[in-house]
Amino acid sequence: MYDERERFLIRYARGFASFIVARANGAWIETTDGRRILDFTSGQICSTIGHNHPRIVAAVQQSLEEVIHLNSWMLSEPVLALAERLVGLAPASLNTVILVNTGGEANEIALRLAKMHTGRFEIVGLTRSWHGLQAGAASLNLAGGHAGYGPLMPGSLTLPAPYAYRCPIRHCSGTCDCSCLESGFDLIDQQSVGSLCAVIAEPVLSAGGIIVPPPDYFQRLRKRCEERGMLLMYQWCVGDKRNSARAWLAARTTWAISHSARLANASGVKEIASAATTCPSGAKMGAAIQHVSFENSSQSML
Repeated sequence: MYDERERFLIRYARGFASFIVARANGAWIETTDGRRILDFTSGQICSTIGHNHPRIVAAVQQSLEEVIHLNSWMLSEPVLALAERLVGLAPASLNTVILVNTGGEANEIALRLAKMHTGRFEIVGLTRSWHGLQAGAASLNLAGGHAGYGPLMPGSLTLPAPYAYRCPIRHCSGTCDCSCLESGFDLIDQQSVGSLCAVIAEPVLSAGGIIVPPPDYFQRLRKRCEERGMLLMYQWCVGDKRNSARAWLAARTTWAISHSARLANASGVKEIASAATTCPSGAKMGAAIQHVSFENSSQSML
Protein backbone atom coordinates (compact mmCIF):
# COMPACT_ATOMS: atom_id res chain seq x y z
CA MET A 1 0.00 0.00 0.00
CA TYR A 2 1.79 3.12 -1.24
CA ASP A 3 1.35 6.42 0.59
CA GLU A 4 2.14 9.44 -1.56
CA ARG A 5 3.70 11.21 1.45
CA GLU A 6 6.69 8.88 1.05
CA ARG A 7 7.99 11.39 -1.50
CA PHE A 8 8.83 13.75 1.37
CA LEU A 9 11.21 11.24 2.96
CA ILE A 10 14.83 10.54 2.07
CA ARG A 11 15.89 6.90 2.18
CA TYR A 12 19.38 6.04 3.32
CA ALA A 13 19.08 2.35 2.49
CA ARG A 14 16.67 0.27 0.41
CA GLY A 15 13.07 1.19 -0.40
CA PHE A 16 10.37 1.49 2.24
CA ALA A 17 8.15 -1.46 3.18
CA SER A 18 4.86 -1.79 1.35
CA PHE A 19 2.80 -1.20 4.52
CA ILE A 20 2.35 1.49 7.18
CA VAL A 21 2.84 0.49 10.83
CA ALA A 22 0.12 1.51 13.28
CA ARG A 23 1.55 -0.02 16.46
CA ALA A 24 4.03 -2.60 17.70
CA ASN A 25 4.17 -4.91 20.70
CA GLY A 26 6.62 -7.65 21.57
CA ALA A 27 7.73 -9.43 18.40
CA TRP A 28 4.74 -8.19 16.36
CA ILE A 29 3.87 -5.10 14.35
CA GLU A 30 0.33 -4.19 13.26
CA THR A 31 -0.34 -2.31 10.03
CA THR A 32 -2.92 0.40 9.38
CA ASP A 33 -4.97 -2.09 7.37
CA GLY A 34 -5.17 -4.50 10.31
CA ARG A 35 -2.49 -7.09 9.47
CA ARG A 36 -0.24 -8.54 12.18
CA ILE A 37 3.33 -9.22 11.02
CA LEU A 38 6.07 -11.03 12.91
CA ASP A 39 9.01 -8.61 12.94
CA PHE A 40 12.05 -10.69 12.09
CA THR A 41 14.08 -7.47 11.75
CA SER A 42 13.73 -6.86 15.54
CA GLY A 43 13.41 -3.16 14.86
CA GLN A 44 16.60 -3.08 12.79
CA ILE A 45 18.41 -5.48 15.16
CA CYS A 46 17.79 -3.23 18.15
CA SER A 47 14.55 -4.23 19.91
CA THR A 48 16.26 -6.89 21.99
CA ILE A 49 13.42 -7.29 24.49
CA GLY A 50 10.60 -6.63 22.03
CA HIS A 51 8.68 -3.57 20.87
CA ASN A 52 7.12 -1.29 23.49
CA HIS A 53 8.26 -3.22 26.54
CA PRO A 54 6.12 -2.07 29.51
CA ARG A 55 9.13 -1.05 31.62
CA ILE A 56 10.52 1.11 28.83
CA VAL A 57 7.11 2.69 28.17
CA ALA A 58 6.75 3.46 31.88
CA ALA A 59 10.25 4.94 32.08
CA VAL A 60 9.59 7.21 29.10
CA GLN A 61 6.24 8.34 30.49
CA GLN A 62 7.78 9.14 33.88
CA SER A 63 10.58 11.16 32.33
CA LEU A 64 8.19 13.11 30.09
CA GLU A 65 6.38 14.19 33.23
CA GLU A 66 9.58 15.21 35.04
CA VAL A 67 12.02 16.73 32.51
CA ILE A 68 12.50 16.22 28.75
CA HIS A 69 15.55 18.30 27.83
CA LEU A 70 18.45 19.90 29.69
CA ASN A 71 21.59 21.82 28.81
CA SER A 72 24.54 19.44 28.51
CA TRP A 73 26.22 20.84 31.63
CA MET A 74 23.14 20.23 33.79
CA LEU A 75 22.77 16.84 35.47
CA SER A 76 19.70 14.93 36.60
CA GLU A 77 19.31 11.89 38.83
CA PRO A 78 18.63 9.48 35.90
CA VAL A 79 21.81 10.60 34.13
CA LEU A 80 23.92 10.01 37.23
CA ALA A 81 22.27 6.64 37.84
CA LEU A 82 22.86 5.56 34.25
CA ALA A 83 26.53 6.57 34.29
CA GLU A 84 27.09 4.60 37.49
CA ARG A 85 25.27 1.54 36.09
CA LEU A 86 27.17 1.53 32.79
CA VAL A 87 30.56 1.83 34.50
CA GLY A 88 29.52 -0.96 36.86
CA LEU A 89 28.82 -3.27 33.92
CA ALA A 90 32.01 -2.44 32.03
CA PRO A 91 35.50 -3.83 32.69
CA ALA A 92 37.15 -2.15 35.67
CA SER A 93 39.50 -0.06 33.52
CA LEU A 94 36.55 1.65 31.78
CA ASN A 95 35.41 4.06 34.46
CA THR A 96 34.06 7.26 32.84
CA VAL A 97 31.31 7.74 30.27
CA ILE A 98 29.97 10.24 27.72
CA LEU A 99 26.23 9.88 26.97
CA VAL A 100 24.92 10.80 23.51
CA ASN A 101 22.00 10.08 21.17
CA THR A 102 23.08 7.11 19.04
CA GLY A 103 25.69 4.41 18.65
CA GLY A 104 27.10 6.22 15.64
CA GLU A 105 27.71 9.32 17.78
CA ALA A 106 29.31 7.17 20.48
CA ASN A 107 31.68 5.67 17.91
CA GLU A 108 32.45 9.10 16.48
CA ILE A 109 33.41 10.31 19.95
CA ALA A 110 35.45 7.16 20.58
CA LEU A 111 37.40 7.79 17.37
CA ARG A 112 38.11 11.40 18.35
CA LEU A 113 39.19 10.41 21.84
CA ALA A 114 41.55 7.77 20.48
CA LYS A 115 43.17 10.26 18.09
CA MET A 116 43.51 13.00 20.69
CA HIS A 117 44.85 10.63 23.33
CA THR A 118 47.48 8.99 21.11
CA GLY A 119 48.31 11.90 18.83
CA ARG A 120 47.94 9.54 15.87
CA PHE A 121 45.23 9.22 13.20
CA GLU A 122 45.17 5.81 11.46
CA ILE A 123 42.12 3.75 12.46
CA VAL A 124 41.58 0.10 11.51
CA GLY A 125 38.11 -1.38 10.94
CA LEU A 126 37.05 -4.93 10.12
CA THR A 127 35.47 -5.92 6.82
CA ARG A 128 31.69 -6.58 7.12
CA SER A 129 31.51 -4.16 10.08
CA TRP A 130 29.00 -1.39 10.76
CA HIS A 131 29.77 1.61 12.97
CA GLY A 132 27.35 4.38 11.95
CA LEU A 133 26.57 6.97 9.28
CA GLN A 134 28.57 9.95 10.58
CA ALA A 135 31.57 10.86 8.43
CA GLY A 136 34.26 9.30 10.59
CA ALA A 137 32.38 6.16 11.60
CA ALA A 138 31.06 5.62 8.06
CA SER A 139 34.63 5.60 6.78
CA LEU A 140 35.11 2.37 8.74
CA ASN A 141 31.86 0.72 7.63
CA LEU A 142 32.77 -2.22 5.46
CA ALA A 143 29.27 -3.73 5.39
CA GLY A 144 28.04 -0.72 3.38
CA GLY A 145 27.10 2.92 3.88
CA HIS A 146 30.16 4.62 2.39
CA ALA A 147 29.69 4.55 -1.37
CA GLY A 148 29.19 7.52 -3.65
CA TYR A 149 30.27 10.57 -1.69
CA GLY A 150 33.97 10.94 -2.28
CA PRO A 151 37.11 10.35 -0.18
CA LEU A 152 36.74 8.68 3.20
CA MET A 153 38.40 9.79 6.42
CA PRO A 154 42.19 9.86 5.93
CA GLY A 155 43.93 6.99 7.65
CA SER A 156 41.07 4.48 7.36
CA LEU A 157 42.57 0.98 7.11
CA THR A 158 40.99 -2.47 6.82
CA LEU A 159 41.40 -5.79 8.60
CA PRO A 160 39.78 -8.94 7.12
CA ALA A 161 36.87 -10.20 9.25
CA PRO A 162 37.17 -13.65 10.89
CA TYR A 163 34.48 -15.11 8.62
CA ALA A 164 35.14 -18.83 8.22
CA TYR A 165 32.12 -19.47 5.98
CA ARG A 166 33.38 -17.00 3.36
CA CYS A 167 37.01 -16.68 4.34
CA PRO A 168 38.30 -13.29 3.10
CA ILE A 169 41.77 -14.74 2.36
CA ARG A 170 40.39 -18.03 0.93
CA HIS A 171 42.16 -20.06 3.60
CA CYS A 172 39.69 -21.44 6.19
CA SER A 173 36.70 -23.69 5.64
CA GLY A 174 34.23 -23.87 8.50
CA THR A 175 36.58 -22.88 11.33
CA CYS A 176 38.61 -19.68 11.52
CA ASP A 177 42.22 -20.12 12.64
CA CYS A 178 42.92 -16.36 12.70
CA SER A 179 45.22 -16.43 9.64
CA CYS A 180 43.15 -13.46 8.43
CA LEU A 181 44.29 -11.50 11.48
CA GLU A 182 47.97 -12.24 10.88
CA SER A 183 47.91 -11.53 7.14
CA GLY A 184 45.70 -8.49 7.74
CA PHE A 185 48.22 -6.87 10.04
CA ASP A 186 51.00 -7.62 7.55
CA LEU A 187 49.08 -5.50 5.03
CA ILE A 188 48.28 -2.80 7.57
CA ASP A 189 51.96 -2.48 8.52
CA GLN A 190 52.84 -1.95 4.87
CA GLN A 191 50.04 0.59 4.30
CA SER A 192 50.63 2.60 7.48
CA VAL A 193 52.43 5.94 7.36
CA GLY A 194 53.57 5.41 10.94
CA SER A 195 50.50 6.79 12.72
CA LEU A 196 48.61 3.67 13.81
CA CYS A 197 46.08 4.77 16.41
CA ALA A 198 43.42 2.14 17.10
CA VAL A 199 41.32 -0.81 15.97
CA ILE A 200 37.53 -0.62 16.32
CA ALA A 201 35.67 -3.95 16.39
CA GLU A 202 32.30 -5.48 17.22
CA PRO A 203 32.18 -8.61 19.43
CA VAL A 204 29.73 -10.03 16.89
CA LEU A 205 29.71 -8.44 13.43
CA SER A 206 25.99 -7.74 13.21
CA ALA A 207 25.11 -6.02 9.93
CA GLY A 208 27.76 -8.05 8.11
CA GLY A 209 25.99 -11.35 8.78
CA ILE A 210 26.05 -12.11 12.55
CA ILE A 211 29.67 -13.27 12.37
CA VAL A 212 31.00 -14.66 15.64
CA PRO A 213 34.82 -14.52 15.91
CA PRO A 214 36.68 -17.59 17.27
CA PRO A 215 37.14 -17.69 21.07
CA ASP A 216 40.72 -16.41 21.12
CA TYR A 217 40.30 -13.80 18.39
CA PHE A 218 40.15 -10.72 20.60
CA GLN A 219 43.06 -11.85 22.78
CA ARG A 220 45.14 -12.17 19.61
CA LEU A 221 43.86 -8.84 18.33
CA ARG A 222 44.75 -7.22 21.64
CA LYS A 223 48.30 -8.57 21.41
CA ARG A 224 48.74 -7.21 17.86
CA CYS A 225 47.51 -3.80 19.04
CA GLU A 226 49.87 -3.74 22.01
CA GLU A 227 52.82 -4.61 19.78
CA ARG A 228 52.10 -1.46 17.76
CA GLY A 229 51.06 0.81 20.61
CA MET A 230 47.47 0.89 19.32
CA LEU A 231 44.24 1.18 21.28
CA LEU A 232 41.51 -1.47 21.00
CA MET A 233 37.99 -0.02 20.85
CA TYR A 234 35.12 -2.39 21.54
CA GLN A 235 31.65 -1.64 20.12
CA TRP A 236 28.70 -3.06 22.08
CA CYS A 237 26.09 -2.94 19.34
CA VAL A 238 24.65 -6.34 19.20
CA GLY A 239 22.50 -1.14 18.95
CA ASP A 240 21.28 11.82 25.58
CA LYS A 241 22.56 12.93 28.35
CA ARG A 242 20.39 15.95 27.51
CA ASN A 243 17.24 13.83 27.39
CA SER A 244 16.43 12.38 30.78
CA ALA A 245 13.73 10.11 29.35
CA ARG A 246 16.35 8.25 27.35
CA ALA A 247 18.61 8.13 30.36
CA TRP A 248 15.86 6.61 32.51
CA LEU A 249 14.88 3.89 30.09
CA ALA A 250 18.52 3.03 29.44
CA ALA A 251 19.28 2.90 33.15
CA ARG A 252 16.53 0.33 33.54
CA THR A 253 17.66 -1.91 30.66
CA THR A 254 21.46 -1.70 30.60
CA TRP A 255 21.63 -5.34 31.69
CA ALA A 256 21.26 -6.07 27.96
CA ILE A 257 24.98 -5.34 27.47
CA SER A 258 26.29 -7.24 30.47
CA HIS A 259 27.30 -10.26 28.37
CA SER A 260 29.22 -8.04 25.94
CA ALA A 261 30.86 -6.37 28.92
CA ARG A 262 32.11 -9.75 30.11
CA LEU A 263 33.45 -10.45 26.62
CA ALA A 264 35.26 -7.11 26.64
CA ASN A 265 36.78 -7.88 30.02
CA ALA A 266 37.99 -11.29 28.85
CA SER A 267 39.38 -9.72 25.67
CA GLY A 268 41.46 -7.19 27.57
CA VAL A 269 39.71 -4.02 26.37
CA LYS A 270 41.21 -1.34 28.60
CA GLU A 271 40.75 2.04 26.94
CA ILE A 272 37.50 2.74 25.06
CA ALA A 273 34.20 0.96 24.44
CA SER A 274 30.93 2.17 22.94
CA ALA A 275 27.35 1.09 23.52
CA ALA A 276 24.35 1.82 21.34
CA THR A 277 20.65 1.56 20.64
CA THR A 278 20.36 -2.08 21.72
CA CYS A 279 20.80 -1.09 25.38
CA PRO A 280 17.39 0.67 25.63
CA SER A 281 15.83 -1.80 23.14
CA GLY A 282 15.62 0.56 20.19
CA ALA A 283 15.22 3.95 21.86
CA LYS A 284 17.87 6.45 20.89
CA MET A 285 20.87 6.36 23.17
CA GLY A 286 24.61 5.87 22.84
CA ALA A 287 27.56 5.93 25.22
CA ALA A 288 31.32 6.07 24.92
CA ILE A 289 32.97 4.52 27.98
CA GLN A 290 36.64 5.16 28.58
CA HIS A 291 39.45 5.12 31.12
CA VAL A 292 39.63 8.18 33.37
CA SER A 293 42.97 9.11 31.76
CA PHE A 294 40.99 10.14 28.66
CA GLU A 295 39.19 12.90 30.57
CA ASN A 296 41.49 15.70 29.41
CA SER A 297 41.07 14.56 25.80
CA SER A 298 37.28 14.57 26.09
CA GLN A 299 37.26 18.07 27.56
CA SER A 300 39.45 19.36 24.73
CA MET A 301 37.13 17.78 22.16
CA LEU A 302 34.10 19.89 23.12
